[in-house]
Amino acid sequence: MPSKPIRLIFAVGVLAISMSGCTQELKLEGAKENLAKQSPEIEQEIIFPDFNASIADGKVVYEKLKCAECHAENGMGLAGKASTNFTDSSRIQSGKSPKFQYRLLAYGLPHWDHPHLKDRITNRELWDLVFYVRSFESPPLSDKELNQLEPIFGANCAACHGLRGYGDGELANNINPMPANFHQYNRFFDRDDPMLHIHVAEGLYPSAMPDFLNREDRTNGIKFDDALISKLIRYVRHFSVSYKSTYLDPIDTKGADNGT
Repeated sequence: MPSKPIRLIFAVGVLAISMSGCTQELKLEGAKENLAKQSPEIEQEIIFPDFNASIADGKVVYEKLKCAECHAENGMGLAGKASTNFTDSSRIQSGKSPKFQYRLLAYGLPHWDHPHLKDRITNRELWDLVFYVRSFESPPLSDKELNQLEPIFGANCAACHGLRGYGDGELANNINPMPANFHQYNRFFDRDDPMLHIHVAEGLYPSAMPDFLNREDRTNGIKFDDALISKLIRYVRHFSVSYKSTYLDPIDTKGADNGT
């Protein structure tokens, strides 16, 4: 069985190809050796935010950097400039963690012909851009969807995770390890959507997280199938990302309106 470092190198290389938005194809010759010499966690610092990243502000950054000149305004890419279609679920933006996308945009990869953004925009703008790009495939939930999912989350998740996702539900203090706090960016931004889907569908040992796939919520008249779980993942994500601009509003604090 291949060692963990080799598997990690392979995974990063494959994901980078799907994220490439350049006129030149990503060349992998020697990339494995170059990546092996890097220590991403040490050399490529990930500065997590102390605020909810904003999709609305990310759109402003996208326009500021003139990303549409290659990726088009709708994220579908322009022929001869960017082959990646950010709206195509088969290329699944949600299949990458926000942390991975931050690193890719900030530092790039060897032989990847794309601007490194770390010194061109602020850290806040970088996170905003990450979530704006993700929104091409997974748009913000509508008010109707939020209203539909709120009672489902409240009935099945809030007792542990709290109504606002801070991991402070009424049962939280009796659980070890503590329930996830969806505002803990250094933890939550390191999870991709498929991973979160598995945690909800199959449970998570040794935590008290139960398996929900095929369970019934008779109060709300629903059954937890894959489609509903996918929507709940989007609902959970909305706790740590704002749909509106955050520049004119106070930084989100516990109990405050996060602008969604």
